[in-house]
Amino acid sequence: MTFSAALFDMDGLLVDSERTIMNTWIDVSSAHGVVLTEIDYLQIVGRSFAEGQVILARLIGDADTFDAVRTRVREQLAAPEPHPKFPLKSGALALLETLAQAGIPCAVASSSARDVIRARLDAVGVLPFFRAIAGGDEVARGKPDPAVYRLAAERL
Repeated sequence: MTFSAALFDMDGLLVDSERTIMNTWIDVSSAHGVVLTEIDYLQIVGRSFAEGQVILARLIGDADTFDAVRTRVREQLAAPEPHPKFPLKSGALALLETLAQAGIPCAVASSSARDVIRARLDAVGVLPFFRAIAGGDEVARGKPDPAVYRLAAERL
């Protein structure tokens, strides 16, 4: 089988980030007096950034509390560490190198926001492998709708 391009999801496939993000939301919510469970949080996995924010706001309840929790989560996830907070998944670099050597262009299509995608891929040293990036903040409908994948493919 031959193909002319490769499209990747990011969170959970290229970068090991999903559990860290979930635990941060749960811990920060708890610190603000809100019980957010793993089952609650899993409602947003794979959805667009905007859809996820609506669901989390509903789960957390009070708008001011949601804003405070969201701000603190962003601060914690953006805090510098001596090692990547979201490490590259095993085998990802070898696959990207193989595709690059074969001249196969690559793109990322993720529910994460475009600036988050760029930052995470840059932090683990693989951003240069991608000719195109499409984020959940750039499409009206999140996964499983294929809009973010179509956008990434168009950008290639």
